[in-house]
Amino acid sequence: TLGATLGGPIVKNKLFFFMNFERSKREYDNAYSTRGSLSKDDFDVAQQILDYVRTAAAAQGVNYTGTLGTPKEYTYSDKVGVKFDWNINDHHNAVLRWSFVDAKQNNNTSGASQLVTNDYAYDFVSKTNTLIFELNSRFGKDMSNKFHATWTSIRDKRNPGDPFPMIQVSNVGGGTLCIGNERSSMANALNQDIYTITDNFTWTLGDHAITLGTHDEFYHFGNLFCQDIYGTYLYQNPDDFYAGVINRFRYGQ
Repeated sequence: TLGATLGGPIVKNKLFFFMNFERSKREYDNAYSTRGSLSKDDFDVAQQILDYVRTAAAAQGVNYTGTLGTPKEYTYSDKVGVKFDWNINDHHNAVLRWSFVDAKQNNNTSGASQLVTNDYAYDFVSKTNTLIFELNSRFGKDMSNKFHATWTSIRDKRNPGDPFPMIQVSNVGGGTLCIGNERSSMANALNQDIYTITDNFTWTLGDHAITLGTHDEFYHFGNLFCQDIYGTYLYQNPDDFYAGVINRFRYGQ
């Protein structure tokens, strides 16, 4: 993890800025992802199945490059923030803030009872932008106003490997082998835009304060979820796989 901050005046006693940056990188070895590891899958049988899939794909003009195992699990993130403070005059002060988070995390990696190819383990990618504007005003000794507006943009999606069906073969040794794109991640994304506006006018009358204001929120969502769009093939064991005996097939559900 590393970071840096920088701040100071732009115009003396009037306009100030503050900036910060942080990068986080975490990686872990996967104990179930390599030959001779703690995986219950038979790596020799799994490799033979994978080679067969590659040959069958090549016969149809598809160059499948998936490899066994996901040696690393990781989480990456970059965070950026910028803030401006503006003393407009003795009665008005404005603040503008922007923040951005760019994060990526590896999901669905190999486990003790499930060996997967590198394209089956997808990246979950999230990008968040937030913009905030605030204006504080005073009118005489007894009246004040606070205006606050925000915009938040969130873009979440799953990034699998190149387009390819999901092939699952059970009883590969003591575990299950999964090849290709994970069935629920072939096309999966969520976009969100959120807007808020708040304005409060306060009038102080002796021991009492009267506040009139509004708070409004607006949402816009777009959700993409297409499961099994490249097809999903499930086999009970390696013998059924080689014989072409499908236990279950899913497409475009």
